[in-house]
Amino acid sequence: MSVDRTQTTGPGPVMLAARDVSTGYHGVPVVRGLNLEVRAGEVVLLAGPNGAGKTTTMMTLAGAIRPLSGTTEFAGEPTRLPMHKRVRLGMGVVTEKRSIFYGLTVADNLRLGRGTKEDALGYFPELRERLGVKAGQLSGGEQQMLSLARVIAARPRAVIADEMSLGLAPILVKRLLAALRNAADNGAAVLIVEQHVRVALEMADRACFLKRGSIVLHGSAAQLRNQEREIEDVYL
Repeated sequence: MSVDRTQTTGPGPVMLAARDVSTGYHGVPVVRGLNLEVRAGEVVLLAGPNGAGKTTTMMTLAGAIRPLSGTTEFAGEPTRLPMHKRVRLGMGVVTEKRSIFYGLTVADNLRLGRGTKEDALGYFPELRERLGVKAGQLSGGEQQMLSLARVIAARPRAVIADEMSLGLAPILVKRLLAALRNAADNGAAVLIVEQHVRVALEMADRACFLKRGSIVLHGSAAQLRNQEREIEDVYL
């Protein structure tokens, strides 16, 4: 399912955007004046310490939280649609809560997805040997592979992945991030929140660091990989 990145022509049109967005809960802003874009074909990492507003930002862009002010955009158009309607229009959402049917087999889970079984197995070939196993009997890593495979096999226009690797071993984290990289190389706009920042920077194109609800550091992933002191300051 991957493509040769040397043959790509760079990021495409903006698929996800926040325009001067303030958002939070019960009328109290957690994030203020956020401006963020994610283009087709790129992976953007959103990082920062606990309580910085990362998940609030992600859920606002996904349509699960309405912004207090400002505008969110999907596929180049301003939208206030709820998350389930954005999903129908081509948005994929993955979190640490696995979106799978635990009582059904892996094969049945894949059949119920919007993509094909073979596309899903193209991202995670190791699931082929588990097709007859019920999802509830899989390891946590396998369950998250299945959850992510169901999303990206549908060839979404954008993917929002919020802490999907929480509690998983580093080798599994790399597998999941590699699949998201492949999804971007196949044209999706990918926005991730990931606690394994160094690993994520290796596969991301750009990164933004939040602190107390505002972006305090941003740039290309290649540049930020050499700014360890500045990144550490974000977490202090």
